Amino acid sequence: MTTIQKFEDVLSVETEELVTLNAAENVIVMVDEAHRTQYGLLAAKMRKALPNAAFIGFTGTPIDKVFRSTVRQFGGLIDSYTIPESVADKSTVPILYEARLPELSILGPNTLDKLFDKMFAHEPEHIKQRIKRRYATKEMLAEAESRIEMIADDISDHFNRYVKPNGYKAQVVAPSRRTALKYAQYVNDFGISAYPIITTSNEDGPEFNVAKALNERGFEVTLDILGEHVDSRQEAGEVTAAYVDLYRRIAACGARANISLKPTHLGLDLGRELCLENLLQVVSAGRESGNFLRIDMEDSAITDDTLALYSDCREFYDRVGPVLQAYLHRSSDDLALILSTRLNVRLCKGIYRERPEIAHQRPSAINDNFMALARQALEGGAYVALATHDRPLIARLEQLIRDLRLPPERFEFQVLYGVPMGGKLQELQSRGFKVRIYVPFGEAWYDYSKRRLKENPDIAGYVLSNLFKKE
Repeated sequence: MTTIQKFEDVLSVETEELVTLNAAENVIVMVDEAHRTQYGLLAAKMRKALPNAAFIGFTGTPIDKVFRSTVRQFGGLIDSYTIPESVADKSTVPILYEARLPELSILGPNTLDKLFDKMFAHEPEHIKQRIKRRYATKEMLAEAESRIEMIADDISDHFNRYVKPNGYKAQVVAPSRRTALKYAQYVNDFGISAYPIITTSNEDGPEFNVAKALNERGFEVTLDILGEHVDSRQEAGEVTAAYVDLYRRIAACGARANISLKPTHLGLDLGRELCLENLLQVVSAGRESGNFLRIDMEDSAITDDTLALYSDCREFYDRVGPVLQAYLHRSSDDLALILSTRLNVRLCKGIYRERPEIAHQRPSAINDNFMALARQALEGGAYVALATHDRPLIARLEQLIRDLRLPPERFEFQVLYGVPMGGKLQELQSRGFKVRIYVPFGEAWYDYSKRRLKENPDIAGYVLSNLFKKE
């Protein structure tokens, strides 16, 4: 029995190539959960390490898709145990539903108001009221921690009194992942062994409500899970799994949305190989759903690594695109190296603080370089995502599009969700141009807001004040 993580270091230090550890033919490798993790770099390492071994997969959910197939990976079935067979021999039992309505009260409203006032002390009163109206919902009440604790106590008492004595087990359905994990924590604290089994609905999170609302208004959407610079392999793995799941959720709900991510969020600070391994899992999920992936650009210290990761991913899947920043002196040279008719590149100004030696500092110089990069990319045949809130710059870009007589299929405009554009987006739409809204979401909103506030106070102020604005 083995786990593929044992082969994480199957790289020659001298050549950085995969090496063989054992070429014997009498080795049997039994792989649990064989429908997962068998289509990327870790599996390739394992099979290279043991090239002549017999691999036997065990899974309760074999898959057979275009890019992922358990049978193609391991061969035909040796044995099977189907659901009808398990029902017949009574190893699968029926689920009985029982509704309960425990008596609960919402505790401490004054305390909640004090906490709210402290968090949003600097916001105008009308903004505070909008925030309260937006988040005083049944979902928020359902996820209130004190309420979860009281319900968990009631569940535990009821289970011990009436369910367990009759030989039954129990399931609890929660409105979100976070709430499911909290229920498991409290039920365990009350002396019952509980294990969270996490699934998700199409509406699990406000980001999909936002995406659908924007789609209905004719906008395309890019979703991004907030965060960067993870501290551990485990955290990088969790982020990777969240992005893989995000592709599935997009496909399930039918939103017109793709994904953007930051390499440091997938573990680039912990090593390029780890980041590439995680990134390829996300790319594989994107390819499986036929969706696009944008690899975001961060500060200049990792520009080379980010472009190298993009090139590695393009060997695996075409629908991957990089980002270039107009304030960096090097961006024209970087664009020349990757420019082709297959390129889908996002151009933005750049928000990280960089030294004058490597980056333009004057807004006019940044805008001029943005225009030069846009012309270079468009004349080179690339599809270009023009990401800016600068309306004078947008006007210059529109003139460039007219000068080059470009069809709308060659470009799109992009803006950040929450930044008011005074009707400009609708104007672009009326001309037949595609407009995409970048929607960041997740628990790391505070660090994200601090960075936006530091780099561009005007934009950050708009985002913060419009984030809670009712559409």
